[in-house]
Amino acid sequence: MDAITSINATLLKNDISNVLDMIYHHKQSVLVERYGRPIAKIVPYQTEENELELIAEAVVGKINKNKSAWKNVRSASAWQHNLRKNEDKRR
Repeated sequence: MDAITSINATLLKNDISNVLDMIYHHKQSVLVERYGRPIAKIVPYQTEENELELIAEAVVGKINKNKSAWKNVRSASAWQHNLRKNEDKRR
């Protein structure tokens, strides 16, 4: 998922199906440009659990889901989610 492909907005409009297939099947991000300037980035969808795995792997390396370290990552995520929810309530 590290590779990013640039595509012109007109080409995206004309070939959206193939571009979405590339994003889905190859997990490749696409940078959409208009007049040579970036206007949008389309990234492959990931579940929250997949995102947590990527973050944990980047920070501490590959984590076996059965180990207690995985629970710590999930607990931190839940804590952060609750913190954001509480902040939204205060606004």
